[in-house]
Amino acid sequence: GFEKLNKLLSTSVYGGNTVKKTIASILSSLLIAFHGSFAGSVLISWDIPTGSTATGTSAGTVTAVTGLSGTQITLGSGLTATAATSSSGWGGENFSGWTAVKTLTDALAAGDFFEWSVSVATGYSLSLDGIGTLGMFRSASGAGNTNNSIGLYYSIGGSAYTLAGQGPSGTTGVTTTAGVGTSLTGLGSSWATTPLSVGEGQSITFRLAAFQGNTNATGGTLRFGGTAANNVDLSLTGFLTALNAPYAWNGGAGTWAVGTGGWDNGNWVNGKEANVSGGTLTVGAGGVTAGAVNVSGSTNTLINGTGFNAAGISKSGASTLELANNSANSFTNGISVTAGTLKTGVSGVLNGSLTMSAGTTLDLGATTNSAGNVSFTDTTVNGGGTLNGSSFAVAVTSGTNIVSASFGGSGANFSKTGSGELVLAGDNQFSGTLTVNGGVLSTSGNERIHNSVVLAPGTGATIRLGGNESVGALSSAATSSSIDIGANNLTIGYNTASNSFSGNLTGTGIVTKVGTGIQSFGTNNTWTGGFVLKDGNVRIIGNGALDTNNQMQTHALGKGTLTLEGGAIQSSSAGTDLNTTTGRSLYNSVNLNGGFTSGAAGEVGRIAISTNAGGSTILSKNSTLNTVGNLQWYQAIDGSAFTITKTGVA
Repeated sequence: GFEKLNKLLSTSVYGGNTVKKTIASILSSLLIAFHGSFAGSVLISWDIPTGSTATGTSAGTVTAVTGLSGTQITLGSGLTATAATSSSGWGGENFSGWTAVKTLTDALAAGDFFEWSVSVATGYSLSLDGIGTLGMFRSASGAGNTNNSIGLYYSIGGSAYTLAGQGPSGTTGVTTTAGVGTSLTGLGSSWATTPLSVGEGQSITFRLAAFQGNTNATGGTLRFGGTAANNVDLSLTGFLTALNAPYAWNGGAGTWAVGTGGWDNGNWVNGKEANVSGGTLTVGAGGVTAGAVNVSGSTNTLINGTGFNAAGISKSGASTLELANNSANSFTNGISVTAGTLKTGVSGVLNGSLTMSAGTTLDLGATTNSAGNVSFTDTTVNGGGTLNGSSFAVAVTSGTNIVSASFGGSGANFSKTGSGELVLAGDNQFSGTLTVNGGVLSTSGNERIHNSVVLAPGTGATIRLGGNESVGALSSAATSSSIDIGANNLTIGYNTASNSFSGNLTGTGIVTKVGTGIQSFGTNNTWTGGFVLKDGNVRIIGNGALDTNNQMQTHALGKGTLTLEGGAIQSSSAGTDLNTTTGRSLYNSVNLNGGFTSGAAGEVGRIAISTNAGGSTILSKNSTLNTVGNLQWYQAIDGSAFTITKTGVA
């Protein structure tokens, strides 16, 4: 047979292929190797000595088998390879001594075949994609037919035998010629497109049988080999997958797991692509650099040890990938999860962008992790941990998605799309703009949004508060947008920039304006809890009522009481006369609790406190009315114990 190799070729991880792993030494007379999914790489090889023969009588009884050794070898790597024992040899009855034409059924029934099997251990799966080498040599000695056929049958897990490759069952196979070596590799040609799959704990048994012809009647032999002096090994190609085995990645020496038990003694080269179908991966103290890491399959994978650098991680399959490194990782192209679950076992293991497809799950546990741009589509987020990001894009296409974890990131914008509802129930600390471009975004509990965030619902979208909230400002040009404060209190103004809201504020709670910025309101607001102006400016967008005798059902500051404790109210109207369409009337009852400023420098639009809605004014303390712009007060003022001081130029 082939010369016994002391070591197979150096192995590595090939881009786009599964892991190639090798056993470095020959165990007895058998070789085994793991390989990528490309054809032609040896998975299992029997090295059969030249002198191995099986002989029998004319009645088909085996009398002797010589030259075979290692009839059953356990490799410790997921496979057990078995040949027949010396008592039954490798078959041989049909290969010498039969004088009648036999069908394949006859051969199998009579035990006239060579037989070998491969067993797959628990925790592994086997896929065979071809026959690497398989040759038979039939001696020319003795009389008999010289063109008998050979067929290869297999049985997986005790199932019925199936003919492999060439020749339909019971009719034809590969023809052998006396004195000439015959290749039988074509018997496995169909496996290239439809591999044979053997599950964990199963065995596959092969039987090579002669039929459709007389064999040598006077002692000629059929054996493995291309010539009488040089047998050809029997080998099978495919790949073995460790479903839940430990691996180790070591850095510093340029290879992963060299000289250790990791990767089943396989050598991994830094910078190459790694493909993993499950198991525990331990990164050595030196760290490691990978081209890319692809995790697939239905078996969970744990990555621990020190950190590693990679172009990115791609996660597919219904399994869980857990990152539990004790130092930071670096992923240039980030992490992409198309199926299954990504779990952060410890804090600080994420890096780069994080993209999660529909139906996936992110399990943060109690950890705190940071990523770049974050994109979720119908993604379930478990745990109460924190995910920081540069930006967040979350799509909820239907139903309700409740997130108890917290999203953070200084200046990070948060965008919600889709017709479903996203509920933020964590202590969120992202501080950019919260944009809702579809459906509903709700909060659950008090202060779930950072106080510098600008709430920005888009066309037809709603932001719904589930508790008291303090935010930077309100912003929307869409009159069909809405912010429902419910019975909760909303404080705005912590963002000092100017913002304008043309949507509808609804609910029964109180809205309070603080801060030095300008908050503009349109005419659609219908909340009834009241508006408190403490600081900064409130601008009324557009034109309001014509005069005190013609109420227009427009409400810039809602329908509740307007409490004036400071700040300024100004109109964006250009005119100075309330009897034209350029002024602005307010129909709220008023609580003067310190006063306010009417108008702003450079703006001439008047403000009128109207009686048309039945409003009245209560003077709760000494107050100052600073009339920078024209102010008309039509309501009666009740509060004789206090005084009003008028200042300003108008």
